[in-house]
Amino acid sequence: MRVRVLKEFRDKDDFSRVYKEGSIASFDEDRVKYLVSLGLVESTKESETIRPTRSNTKGENNL
Repeated sequence: MRVRVLKEFRDKDDFSRVYKEGSIASFDEDRVKYLVSLGLVESTKESETIRPTRSNTKGENNL
């Protein structure tokens, strides 16, 4: 499952691997649920839904 990284963190098995904020990464479903509960990642489906809403709202405020 693909996710967007919200906060930088290190891989649990390979500490030399760092997931940077804003990057896209893939994990199994159980790992994604755990990382979401920690606030480290969000589902890419959620981020695609949120992104247009933010830009629409921002555009309306500038009118």
